[in-house]
Amino acid sequence: MKALKITNALWLGQIGNMIADFNKIIDIETIGYEQLFTYFANTVQFGRDLVEFWVVFDDENKPVAFAHWMVKGLPHRGVVYCDFIYSASKDPAIADTLMTEFEEFGKRSRCSYGEGDATNDVTFRLFSKIAEKRGYDVKRTKQINFLMRKKAVEQ
Repeated sequence: MKALKITNALWLGQIGNMIADFNKIIDIETIGYEQLFTYFANTVQFGRDLVEFWVVFDDENKPVAFAHWMVKGLPHRGVVYCDFIYSASKDPAIADTLMTEFEEFGKRSRCSYGEGDATNDVTFRLFSKIAEKRGYDVKRTKQINFLMRKKAVEQ
């Protein structure tokens, strides 16, 4: 198993199906597949050192997972942030591999904090367990995400 930082935007199409599957899982009304793919493509093309997109390959060089992270801007200070992570496999070694790269990204970026979004409690518990084994304190934040939209007026 190996992880690679993707730096060629043309390659991203190789995992288009994985991105589409992930988009269905996150089920965020304001994010369609096309927007998510473009978001990742922009990172790959223009991200340089502040935003990265990583893919994990199994022993047969098949892509099995990906992650997207960045240095979080102001008003945050010293924070790297993983906003999207997906694995098509249940193998916990994949999460451990991505955590290694995320940790290294934090060191390169001179950040003391790592923050992330999890798609569900299982993902949160898995990454918490891995981070705690590496000597990190992990706590769930008090921030609650919500989405609002004006109701249609019946006529």
